[in-house]
Amino acid sequence: MNSILSAIGMGLSNTVANLKLAAGKLLPRFEDTEDEKAALYSSVLYHNCYILQRLCGNIGAVSGSQSFSADDFTIFDLDELCRDCADSAAHLTHIRGLDICVEGERHFVKFYGRDRYIERMVLNLLSNSIKHTPDGGSITISLAEKEQYIDLTVTDNGSGIAPENMSDIFCRYKRESFVPSPEGVGFGLTVTQKIARLHGGMVIIESEPDRGTRVTVKLRRREPRETLLRQSVSEYKTSGMNPVLMELSDALSAECFTEKYMD
Repeated sequence: MNSILSAIGMGLSNTVANLKLAAGKLLPRFEDTEDEKAALYSSVLYHNCYILQRLCGNIGAVSGSQSFSADDFTIFDLDELCRDCADSAAHLTHIRGLDICVEGERHFVKFYGRDRYIERMVLNLLSNSIKHTPDGGSITISLAEKEQYIDLTVTDNGSGIAPENMSDIFCRYKRESFVPSPEGVGFGLTVTQKIARLHGGMVIIESEPDRGTRVTVKLRRREPRETLLRQSVSEYKTSGMNPVLMELSDALSAECFTEKYMD
């Protein structure tokens, strides 16, 4: 099954690259003519390119063809990373009136790990919450530093999860029947779990129907192999795709994939 998924992911990835290239060639003509309908079609095309590319990445992650490595672990500010993710998500979803924020005052939270992986994990959790939280709802990220772990928690006041569905929450091939919208194929939490385990952690989910969901990722505090504080280069730099738009693509509208947001 994993080899089949890997082959599908690679095939889709090449197709997405061609679609994105075609969309990029068409976009300047849309801007020149100020054709609103053509611009809308372009945004829909870009939106679906991002959704497909995210799916390819998630397929690679769950099938094992895209490995998660601890070789590039660095020291970074976990609080700043969470705030950047929350600010970006709030900017993209402001039309829905969602309140997305990090709880508490800004402070340096030292963490040794792979910042790109953690960013991907946080955005995955925000994507799930955005899809299941009604307009005007709230999504909060909180960090709690403990002796052996840092607890990273994302809480929303959305639709929640029925008790009978909790046992299948990490099933990577089973679509969540309780999700009312057509987006997603159930890979996001599996990827989150893999990233947490890479960092010596675990994922705990608490939810109640119609009251919301709380996902806590316990990240183990480790001594670094180095003492330099540096920023790693995002894997998306070479693809020319915005990592925030990528990970939130299945929770956003096509409007977010216009020139106004894509920069």
